[in-house]
Amino acid sequence: NQSSGDYSVEIQRKVENGMVIKEMVFNHLPSGGVSTFREEVKLYGLDWFAGIFAKHGLELMETAGNYDGDAFDAERSPRLLMRALKNR
Repeated sequence: NQSSGDYSVEIQRKVENGMVIKEMVFNHLPSGGVSTFREEVKLYGLDWFAGIFAKHGLELMETAGNYDGDAFDAERSPRLLMRALKNR
């Protein structure tokens, strides 16, 4: 749970069927009003991206697992960052 001003927010995340599902509940504290949102994001692996890049004339040059440039680890990295170049 988090709060900011007149709102408290409860966020739950889970991975299910190859998707990250995030459910958010916003509580407006003064009025007691509640709004609920659900976000679903499909997960794709490095092999999928490499294949799509190759299909479209791009060469995967570099990957990173976070904004600090640390090595990508499929099990531990919070994200996958990629740099690709267009084949000539």
